[in-house]
Amino acid sequence: DRREFARVPVDLRASVEVGPGLLEQVRVLNIGGGGLEVAPRTSLERGELTIVAVTDADSGLEYLLPAQVMWAASEAQGMCFVGVPA
Repeated sequence: DRREFARVPVDLRASVEVGPGLLEQVRVLNIGGGGLEVAPRTSLERGELTIVAVTDADSGLEYLLPAQVMWAASEAQGMCFVGVPA
């Protein structure tokens, strides 16, 4: 495993920006200090930059996570964090 950070299994609802004003709904399957895995696979291709918006169900706070698609399988995608979350 080449990951620098451990991943933690989660089940979070999120949306991924796939174009100006276009969002696709996903579930975050795992998350760590370096990135996350989402399913189902979005229409983004490897290398594309995006924003993953995750809302905390308890507090209602929305976290905007800049990410880049690193890999894609038939059912899921892995993304690494880039830049500063908002």
